[in-house]
Amino acid sequence: MVDFRPAIRVGRNNTQKQNANEMTKFLRWCLFKAEQSRPSVFALVLPSTFANNISFVPARKFLFEHVSEMWVLEFDADNRAGHQAENLFNTLQGRLLLVGTLREIDTNLPSVHYKSIFNFGYKEKLEYLELPVDNTNWDVVKMSKDYLLKPIGNFDESLYSQFWHIASDSGPSIFERHCSGLKLAPTHLLVHFNEGQLKRRNKFIADEANSYAEIKDRWYKGQTKPPAQKKLSLEVRKCLSNNNLQIVDYSYRPFLTAKLLFDNTVMDALRKTEGGGMRERPEVQAAYTDNGVFGFAVAPAPADISPKIHKFTSFCWSMPDNDLATRGNAHVFCNKFPDYKKTQKEWKGKCKSNINAKLLKALEDVYEVTATKLVDELVFYVYAVLNSNIYLHTFEGKLYSTAGEWPAIPIPMTYELLNRMSVLGHKMAEVEKADYQSVNQQVVLGSSLLDREINMEYNISEGSIMIHDINSREIIAVQVPDEILTFQASGYEIVREWLKYHSYSYYRKACGKKEFEELQNLFGRILDFKSLVASADEIMSEILQSELIKPNNVASGIEINFPNKNDYGK
Repeated sequence: MVDFRPAIRVGRNNTQKQNANEMTKFLRWCLFKAEQSRPSVFALVLPSTFANNISFVPARKFLFEHVSEMWVLEFDADNRAGHQAENLFNTLQGRLLLVGTLREIDTNLPSVHYKSIFNFGYKEKLEYLELPVDNTNWDVVKMSKDYLLKPIGNFDESLYSQFWHIASDSGPSIFERHCSGLKLAPTHLLVHFNEGQLKRRNKFIADEANSYAEIKDRWYKGQTKPPAQKKLSLEVRKCLSNNNLQIVDYSYRPFLTAKLLFDNTVMDALRKTEGGGMRERPEVQAAYTDNGVFGFAVAPAPADISPKIHKFTSFCWSMPDNDLATRGNAHVFCNKFPDYKKTQKEWKGKCKSNINAKLLKALEDVYEVTATKLVDELVFYVYAVLNSNIYLHTFEGKLYSTAGEWPAIPIPMTYELLNRMSVLGHKMAEVEKADYQSVNQQVVLGSSLLDREINMEYNISEGSIMIHDINSREIIAVQVPDEILTFQASGYEIVREWLKYHSYSYYRKACGKKEFEELQNLFGRILDFKSLVASADEIMSEILQSELIKPNNVASGIEINFPNKNDYGK
């Protein structure tokens, strides 16, 4: 398997885990047998992610180096990303057929042909596969640095090559360190959207007189994933009995801040339980115990969270969760971050600037602005760019193609452009704060909700939310524009997520004026955010037409010539 092994891991991207996959082992064995039998043909059904996920770059590179011709037929869509395809295999995961030939002597680069039929209906797929093989109307795939097995959409490659990756293990980038958020196991033992309910639940579970069945019935009835009994060990329940447990704000979902029982004694006890799963992320904890730290989470593979590209970031003013994206571990990029903790070495966890030092020095010289100011400004600037619809759609072909490669963004030569975009990014981040109050009154909830308390369940239909009380079954219809209802971030529909965690199955108490005013405010926050994105698009257009600071010039120490820099705002 050494042929498929990625480069030595230097950051927090675990791209080597696919080497332990039985599929990957079987593929390597298959190629070994095919090479022994030249000339030969092999045919394999593989996960569709094999065609473009960064974890499989070494395996695809091996194919390009040893196979003469390849045909890739993607026939099942990845319905986990929101596709509604009729798959042949009874699974949400996508599938492709890889057929390859190995000639006796072949010194040329392989020809790669790609065709997709995953949008066909079930019957259409079967009919297509039963027809004689037709080699026409297949796309030819050009070899790329990631050895992709499927074509990517059109985008300006020359322009994108002048952008800065937000993180990279192989070249200059904006941020030096990043990490996924806390992975809680089980989440719903440690997280709740009401601090009082979180404390009451802890107390109830800590009481050994309450059986597991009673705990499930009182606190988890109606939930899809209640904590398993093996997770509520005697040690865990004993730790929960501590009356001095710390509860903090928690960036649990985009736009939604929950409460977290933040106690490493409890987390350590949970990590020791059968099944494990707990990841405390010491670097993230160290960062977010510093009041001056903030950052944003980025989904590692936009194509894995939605059939069409949309917002795949969210701002994190407080400790971030691992699942800030529906698929993949969302990684957080902060203004300050400690060095990575290394096994069996002394680690102080002290935060320091997380921006590339060479980039900061270059920007100081060009902009005549202090590095201290630029560190925070760059975080907000990057966030605004990543939320610009013009950016997303102009470079969709790249952003939507290689899963696991962090996006790259332009850095303008003029400080005035960066500053204007940074100000908008700061406003976007403020909208995502839990205590942000919107003045937008486009959707106002009536007294039928604000003046009563309801043990709430809900349904969402086009243009409305149907709220009903689980006791009286009375239904209250709330008319909400689709632009609010369908607003997504990192794969989540934000309003749907709020309703889920405030439904009685999860909230375990009635929703009243406080909660429904929060929902009304969420509607306004979404509209405010969309308005800021529209403003960012205007500046993004200017940035893409401006002169840019190129990463290769900064990395190699080439002096950046900036004529008349005093003519620009500082």
